[in-house]
Amino acid sequence: GIGDDKNLIEGGGVIGIAESVEDADFVLLHGSEVWRRRRHLSNPGDADCLDLNFLYDGDFSKIDPLLDQSLERKLPMICANPDLVVGLPGGVVGNMPGKIAERYSQRGGAVQHFGKPSPRHFHACLD
Repeated sequence: GIGDDKNLIEGGGVIGIAESVEDADFVLLHGSEVWRRRRHLSNPGDADCLDLNFLYDGDFSKIDPLLDQSLERKLPMICANPDLVVGLPGGVVGNMPGKIAERYSQRGGAVQHFGKPSPRHFHACLD
């Protein structure tokens, strides 16, 4: 939800939310349903929230233009949820952020994975 996104970013220290790819220093993936920008977090009705629906349809047609813009700027990507798929109710297989990160990497983008199944985040919790 919107509150969760805001808490994630605000809890990250000096990290701010960019209003556009042009203003970004990096791309943070932690979900696969929407592409959010700063204005959306402060106004849930804002049109600056692009509904990707990737979780359910796995369609890259809305994502590729955003990845292209990010690649042009050589933005690094952090994938905080590198799962590729998830089991959803009713036997539906959902597409996760790891698939988006994999596509970015295949197209030449720099990606850092942090989260299960990689053990790095477990070690960070223990330190």
